[in-house]
Amino acid sequence: DALGRFKTIASLSPVAVSTSGALAPNSVVQSILATDDSTCVVASGKPYCWGAPVLGFHTSMSTSYGLPLALKDKGELEGKQIQKIAISDYFQTYGSSGLACALTTESQVFCWSYSQTLRGNPNNNLSTPRQIDSLNIGSRPISDVEVGETHACVNSLGQLYCWGINSNGQLGIGNLRDQERPTLVKSQGILKDREIVTFMIASGVTYFVHRAVSATNSSDRQKYRSEEHTSELQSRFGISY
Repeated sequence: DALGRFKTIASLSPVAVSTSGALAPNSVVQSILATDDSTCVVASGKPYCWGAPVLGFHTSMSTSYGLPLALKDKGELEGKQIQKIAISDYFQTYGSSGLACALTTESQVFCWSYSQTLRGNPNNNLSTPRQIDSLNIGSRPISDVEVGETHACVNSLGQLYCWGINSNGQLGIGNLRDQERPTLVKSQGILKDREIVTFMIASGVTYFVHRAVSATNSSDRQKYRSEEHTSELQSRFGISY
């Protein structure tokens, strides 16, 4: 079913995904993701998944489907254009622990899961797409999102913000406490004055490539810190500038 042709026959050569389902023949594929048993694509700004069950796409979490399925309950993603979708392998094995996230063209991330710890928003009690909590990120733009079995991270201005289960320190925040909202990865040591270029999550570990922080990202980080400081002063003491 993971080949998207409504067949369970393996193929040793590339085969076209069927467009007889939700995926239209003229759709332009922007990104693709394959897990052990599922495949998802973003085409013309919308996500589609097939194969083993993925929350929000399959009617039943116990039934696979061999044709591309559209996201049924879009929640806060309604009307948004998506550029990337990320899902964990655990929907099919541990349905209560699976996680899916989508990055929009507005540089925002929306996630959904049965697990409160993995949704990225402690105020979210729904298993439908909802924007991740912004307490620590603020209004910073997000350029990437990756999802693992136990945690997830986003990249904003070359800095990682992670959340989820932290039993092995996989969040990189300097302690072993689980986090329900995106929390800034410690920037001391190897990441001092550095920026994340690209990253991935595999087997509960976060891997990344880094370089010296660019002048643009350094300036933008300072800009957002200054704006947040000003906003805090206005909120606490009524100070205006």
